[in-house]
Amino acid sequence: MPSPSAQVPSSVVVVGAGLAGAQTAAALRKHGFDGRLTVLGAEDVPPYDRPPLSKELLQRTEPVWLADDLGVDLADLADDLRLADPAVRLRVDRERAVVTTAAGDEVVADAVVLACGSAPVLPAGWDAAMTLHTAADAERLRAAVTPGARLVIVGAGWIGAEVAGVAAGAGADVTV
Repeated sequence: MPSPSAQVPSSVVVVGAGLAGAQTAAALRKHGFDGRLTVLGAEDVPPYDRPPLSKELLQRTEPVWLADDLGVDLADLADDLRLADPAVRLRVDRERAVVTTAAGDEVVADAVVLACGSAPVLPAGWDAAMTLHTAADAERLRAAVTPGARLVIVGAGWIGAEVAGVAAGAGADVTV
């Protein structure tokens, strides 16, 4: 329960439309937030579960949508859902927060939640390398994993190991 001196915001911007952003929106609504809720996302698709991108790379041609999987539908939860229009700037003062989007719009709110996740970092000169972070990345990688294709995976963590196993199983020549 908020302290008596705490002000409940009347508007919230959630920066990030992935799992964390979707769960934040759901939790706000579940706990009674009835103010204006804006969600900004970088991708042009609704939130989805990322683990199947590597685990089921060749079996699934589209993501596991969170609306279907968890019943968390940002289109129903947010008053203003902006996919493919990520936040690029945040200004905060005593009165408000202003989030500027890639399209140049300014979204004013009483509170901002940063649920923006992470992004892969490529070393300089690796522009031709593929990453696996988004549904679009999975689609490009899926097209490249064919029998006899040579695939070098840099990183032997969960995702690298899963992709290596799937690709090798599909007949690709894999080096990790």
